[in-house]
Formats: sequence, structure tokens, C-alpha cells
Amino acid sequence: FRPDEGSEGADGIRVRVPVHRPEQTLTEAHSGVLLAGADRDALIRSLRGEFTLIPGEGAELREISILQMVRQAVPQEFEPGSDNSISLMKTLYASALAVRLGSPGLTEQQLAELTDKLLACRKSDGGFAWFAEMNSSPIVTAQILDYASGLRQRGLPIPSRLSEAIPSAVQYLDRNYFTDTDRPWWCGRLSLDQYLYVRSLFASEPFGQKVDRDFRSSVRSLLVPGGDLGLQGAVFTKARRLLTLKALASSSEGLALARKFGIQLFAASRIRKTIERDTKSLTQYAVEHPHGGIYYPNAVMPWRGLIESELYAHSVLCELMSAQGQKEIAEGIRLWLMLQKETQAWDSSPATVNALASVLDGSAETLDTRVVALSGSATLPFEDVVATGNGMKIECEYYVESSGSGAGVRGLASDSGRVLLREGDVLPVGSRVTAVYRIWNEENRSFVRIVAPRPACLRPVRQLSGYWSGSYRSVGTDASTYWFETYPEENTVLEESFYVTQSGIFHSGIPVIESLYAPHYRASGLAAPAFRCE
Repeated sequence: FRPDEGSEGADGIRVRVPVHRPEQTLTEAHSGVLLAGADRDALIRSLRGEFTLIPGEGAELREISILQMVRQAVPQEFEPGSDNSISLMKTLYASALAVRLGSPGLTEQQLAELTDKLLACRKSDGGFAWFAEMNSSPIVTAQILDYASGLRQRGLPIPSRLSEAIPSAVQYLDRNYFTDTDRPWWCGRLSLDQYLYVRSLFASEPFGQKVDRDFRSSVRSLLVPGGDLGLQGAVFTKARRLLTLKALASSSEGLALARKFGIQLFAASRIRKTIERDTKSLTQYAVEHPHGGIYYPNAVMPWRGLIESELYAHSVLCELMSAQGQKEIAEGIRLWLMLQKETQAWDSSPATVNALASVLDGSAETLDTRVVALSGSATLPFEDVVATGNGMKIECEYYVESSGSGAGVRGLASDSGRVLLREGDVLPVGSRVTAVYRIWNEENRSFVRIVAPRPACLRPVRQLSGYWSGSYRSVGTDASTYWFETYPEENTVLEESFYVTQSGIFHSGIPVIESLYAPHYRASGLAAPAFRCE
């Protein structure tokens, strides 16, 4: 401090200014699927050879078999989390699967208490509510019946008190479908294909509803169309139609129910022909996944509904292909289902136990298949970093908003709209800059985090943390972090705008994206060009 002329005295303070090296610690990972009988050492050598940020020889190895995944996943379902009927039924199903695996399931007392809570959700009309305090729901009741059918088909035990409640639940489903016609399908009402599928699983239960000509015509058009089978591209609906027809054709009670639905003349023959044509069609939609297994792209939109999820659809397709003698496709789906456990928080889905049950029906070779993952970390200067990724990619570009002439921004070409910033460009303080993060994700993943560092000269236009663009955005002093509960596949773009607030030369860190649920699926990009601001 220097006083004005004529004044006496002076003072000063000592300031420490920390200077950090322009470097960042990054993690690189690569993974692969080891099929039963394949060369394990060759796969590990190949994976180690893919590393670019660190020497592959130093990467840490993690390995787990499909059967080990199932053994780990089943006990996780023992704690329902809440007393809603879906969670309680999942727990009951998981306990039965555990016993089949040779592990201890729930005790008799625990099963009795669980059954009490589940039956508390059963209402006087025979249907099940989501929670005991709520009204009966057709979609919830259908899910409970679907679980019960899965237990029966696999010869797994159902508590006798719950088994006694099944006939009235089926009758509730019949009454509700034909009387509650004002409720839209997206508000808990069953669609025609959903209702026919669940109802066909319980063909031995009496059907006493009066059906009109329109219903019979709709059933015939859906299940046994005369010419073109329709449903092009509607993979899951076609699979559900096929399972419905198989259930109806498997017994005299099923054929009798089909005739009541409107399939009368040569019912068995018409059903058989539709089954043959649908099976041939569905095999053509199956696709090999690049990391192993077989799946049906866009079988449904991910996480669309209670009995419409991607996980549930593939469980149904797996059982269908197995029943139709398409062993290769069925085993491929089982492998794909368990690989999803490595990328998605699938234990939150009601279809988890359906998937576990389908996988356990697989061959010894499928259950012995292993996922091999290697990962390692290194601290590197920005200039030594190269882009790397396993199932993901991320890159960042900065653009300055131009009024059309580029005036006041030295080194930028005149253009309207946004202009890409490059090394050597000079920005005036006060400019508005937009960061564009271009992301590629190989498949849908759960719990994804994106860390986007920024140069110290930039201040976010939106400085408050909160929910933003489908994610929770946390604004830090040096980076913005985005948290996505689910992240879609293929190409997406994130954008964030800033103001230039300081003069000088500034560097930025490396953007990183990772699946927190399966951290070997991750990617890091490149450092952005150095910012020079005046």
C-alpha cells in the first residue's frame, strides 16, 4: 500500500499463490466376454494391448462368471425395500430361485410375514393394489399373476394362501377389462395384447364374460390374422402374441378359451400356422451384440412401463425362443441379459427375477461364460493425453457466439452463429462461449457421471446447481458434473454456456464420462485448446 503524496506511512501483505502442474489423473479400462472353452490368456493379452494411457501389463484384472453374477444377484432381491405388492412378490420369487441354486432362501417365518403383507394388498374385488392403502390396479394384478405363472412353470413353490387368491385375481382381471373401458391404457389399463397374454396363462380358470362382435374381431385380427400377420417391427408385441397362442394351444382348456375369444373355425390349425410364421419372423430380428450374446434392438423403448421394459421383453423372448427350439438365440439372449447387469442398475426393475429365472434355465456353457475387465490409472500432463474409451466416447469443443462479422475476436473467421475456437484464437473479456460435449454411448446405461472441467477464465451463465436437461448438474469451481440416472445409447450432445471474465492464458482439464454402476465402461477426451483472453 502506497499512500497519496503528502501522507506518511506504507504497508504491505504477503500472498501465496498456488501453482499446480497442468496434469490430470485418468482411468482407462477395457473389457471382453470369455465364452466357455475360449482361450482366456489370449483374450487378456488382447485387452492389455488396447491400453493407450497406461501400460496394459499393469492393469488390474477382474473376472466373474454368469453363474456367479446370478448367485450374487438373487440374495439382493431378499430385501423388498418397501411393502408394495410388486417388491414383495419379487422377493418371494427370488427366495424360490435361491433354493433352486442350493442356497438358503427365506425362512418359513419370513415367508409367512411376506405373504401376510402381500395379501394385505389384495382388495375385496380380488385384484391387487400397489400398496395396501390403494385401490386395485389391473396392471399391478397382471404383474402379480405373471410372477405366479413363472413360478408354476418352473415348478417353484407358491405359498398356499397366495395360490388360493389367484382365481379371484384372474376374475378381477376379466371384469376390469370388460367394464373399466373409460380408463386409458397409459393410466393403468391393460392393452388387448397384455390382457390376452396374461389371461392365456390361466386358461383353466373359468371365463364368464360376455364378449361382443368387436372384441372377437379384434382378437382374431391380433392373434390369427388371415393374410399379412402385421406387427412389422413390433418385436415384443409379436413375441407376446406367439406366447399367447402357445398357451392357448397347449391344452383343451386353452382351446376352449380361444373359441370364447372368437377363434372358432379350425382353431388349433390357425393357431399353429400363426405360431410357425411368427417364429420364423422373430428369428430374423435377432442381432448379435458386439460384446457377446444376442438381443433385439428396440424390442421396446427402455424403461417404458411395468411390463413393457427392455429387460422383461428379453426375458419373454428368451423363454419363447427356447420353447420353439431356437437354442442358439435363447442362449445368446441369456448371455446378453447378464451383460446388462454390467451396464444397468437392473435390480431396480420388476423384471429382474424374470431375467434371473430365464438365465438359470440356460446351458452349463452359458452359465460358465465370464466377463473379463482390466483397468488402471495414471497421472499425465494434458499434452500427453490421448482420447480413450470402452463402450463410450466424449469430446469437447468450444464455440464463441458471433454477431456475423466476428468483430472483436481476433483470429476467428467471419461467420454467422457460432464459431469454433482453435489454438491461438484471442477472446475479449465479456465474450460468451458455449462448450459442446459430443458423446457416444454404445448402449443404454445406468448411473452415468460426466465431469466437464473448464478454463478458469470462464464463469457459467447458469451458476446454480440443480436438475437440468435430464440430469442433476453440480456446478463446481473448476468443473460441472452431470449425474444421469439413465443415459441413452448412440450419439447425444450436451451444451453449457459461459462468460469470459479474466484476461490471460488458460488451460482446461480432460472431460470424462463413466458408468458408476460398471466403471470399466468409461471414456476420456482431449484437453481443449489453450484460451487467450484480453
